[in-house]
Amino acid sequence: MTTGIKVLLIGLFILALVSLFAGLFFLIKDDATADNKRTMLALMTRVGFCVIALIILCVAFFTDNIRMNKSPETLERIAEQRKAAR
Repeated sequence: MTTGIKVLLIGLFILALVSLFAGLFFLIKDDATADNKRTMLALMTRVGFCVIALIILCVAFFTDNIRMNKSPETLERIAEQRKAAR
């Protein structure tokens, strides 16, 4: 995975956490009768950051910028093939 994608995803994760705690703060601070637009805005912002992160992960996966790890069975089979080739 390229460094730019990692930095972007970490930044989005941090922004989502900030939005999470901002929403918690607004939920606790605002009274129950008030129109909780700030809490809803924090929720929408957090969902937006997570959707953007998911889209970036999908695009990076399908363009081969990131790859899935091999299963342990596959790694064992590769190790056995290398031992047999020696």
